[in-house]
Amino acid sequence: MSKLNRRQFITRVSAAAGSTAMLTACGAPENENSVRISFDHGVASGDPLSDRVIIWTRITPQITGPGAPDEYDVVWQIAKDPNFNSVVYEDVFKTSADRDFTVKVDVKGLQPNNHYYYRFNIENTLSPVGRTRTLPLGDVDSAKLAVVSCSNFGHGYFHVYEELAKNDELLAIVHLGDYIYEYEVSKYSDPVLVGSSRAILPEGELLALDDYRQRYSLYRRDTALQNAHSQHPFICVWDDHELANDAWIEGAENHQPDEGDWEQRKQFAVQAYREWLPIRDYQDSANPAVTYRNFEIGNLADLIMLDTRIIGRDKAVDYLKEMIWQQIPFDVSQVPSGGAGIPLLDPQKLKDTNPATIQMITVPFDVTKNPPAPVLDWNTITKLDPKNLPAGQAFLPDAAAIKEKLLNDPNRNLLGDTQEAWLESTFKASKQNGKPWQILGQQILTGEVLIPEVRDILSEDAYLSKQIVDGIVTLGKLGLPFNTDAWDGYNAARQRHLQSIKANANNVVSLAGDTHNGWAFELVPDGEESSVAVEMATASVSSPGMENYLANTDPQKLSERLVQINEHLHYQNSHQRGWLEIKITPNHVVGQWFYIDTVKSKTYNIITGPSYQTDVNSHTLKKV
Repeated sequence: MSKLNRRQFITRVSAAAGSTAMLTACGAPENENSVRISFDHGVASGDPLSDRVIIWTRITPQITGPGAPDEYDVVWQIAKDPNFNSVVYEDVFKTSADRDFTVKVDVKGLQPNNHYYYRFNIENTLSPVGRTRTLPLGDVDSAKLAVVSCSNFGHGYFHVYEELAKNDELLAIVHLGDYIYEYEVSKYSDPVLVGSSRAILPEGELLALDDYRQRYSLYRRDTALQNAHSQHPFICVWDDHELANDAWIEGAENHQPDEGDWEQRKQFAVQAYREWLPIRDYQDSANPAVTYRNFEIGNLADLIMLDTRIIGRDKAVDYLKEMIWQQIPFDVSQVPSGGAGIPLLDPQKLKDTNPATIQMITVPFDVTKNPPAPVLDWNTITKLDPKNLPAGQAFLPDAAAIKEKLLNDPNRNLLGDTQEAWLESTFKASKQNGKPWQILGQQILTGEVLIPEVRDILSEDAYLSKQIVDGIVTLGKLGLPFNTDAWDGYNAARQRHLQSIKANANNVVSLAGDTHNGWAFELVPDGEESSVAVEMATASVSSPGMENYLANTDPQKLSERLVQINEHLHYQNSHQRGWLEIKITPNHVVGQWFYIDTVKSKTYNIITGPSYQTDVNSHTLKKV
């Protein structure tokens, strides 16, 4: 990086001002000088290391089209004080329409564990001043991180960001994805808010590069988000909605064949993300989708950011398309002559029957009985319409077969082989370096989630239909997870992950977002009794949670039932938006949840949630 001296810097600014004067003399009204370039999207910083940090802004040119410059020289400064009396570096960054007029500088040569201030200047127009900080080196007594995810512009105000902007104790803000949402205006937003003060642009679904750029532009004009970015460095990784809902390596649930080529759409989404987020550009130039990386917090911890979304994820199990139903063996030897099939429920009878006359039949169950009883009458079975079963009857999933053939398929990946190997080596290096903590910044829940009986506490306006709720509850009763888009849907990969933690790490705290609700788990490998790590998950910034999908009259009761049915779950909040703060010390990590009483109005109150602590070498949680 070149460094301008004071005279060079003044010369650059003067030259830019002179260019503006020339443009004015060529016909532009004089009073347009001050608004020719503006900084409508504020400033931001991110990916701090002990000696460097990314600083970011975007210029908004008022002149476009014929006659507009092909590129702009934007002067940047970074200083030790907010008045810029102690400027450390200053230089020029060229931007253009090719990068959507964004400016992103990797400022190197900084001192560890220091606050810095930065700003940008073009044509005598100054940006807002941003504050950032570098990570510490050596022995560190404590570090505090804020954890956020799932900020849906059309579902509520970003009060969480506003609160974090006020918190001077934070080392950084860790954003675990769904920074934007890709849906069209009519899908997954609050129509009242959208119609009044949270209008969505563009109105359609994000498919092209300009679509993604416009949506980022909308979000980054939000004052609360600008305030958070201007006060703290962000460490970000995407989840699915920065691309499309339930994305995986070769597609997404929200990408249809008539919406173009998925690889092209993914390329557009990745490009816009890298333009608009203060994330360090990829080192592997052959694959700009690589975002997994590590941040060293002195000798205290490694913050290891993972991509559980598109770098190595296979397609999630789709129960609707891949469900394996329970079947009953029938002796059908008499059926050709007009007789009935005979159910073979006795193991000895099954063994003694000619295998050539045995047929496995998917039968419904009478779910009004406890336990549900199979319908075995041959005449009844043969006359049933599988799509219109009588009331009280349902097909039941074959839990054992689903676990064996789908969820535990060893060939299905979540992280991918390359990232798994990188994570294992990162764990080993962290452990060898004597760091007590390995903090995983990743998107989705690792802990198992079964849904309890909720039908007695549902309200009239539940988002999900009765049929879907019945299915979710049935899955829970059979010991099957409902969200196969989380680690629950990749259990073989999860077991490899947990065993790698057990073998290679010291103390892992896994962070998660995605669900829009707060959670705290101990992570226990299958077939073992002791936990190998803990997990803390944040509520969303504004996206609705279980209070929308499983609308209920008593959210506390729902949370209690979730904790009861899920053996290793210690805490759950099912109905509030908010954030998580984790304080890391050599001997323990404490997670503190905070909530916002409403994101539907501009006025709000803060609700302090519980705190849970994990002590070094315990891999367990306790409420404090």
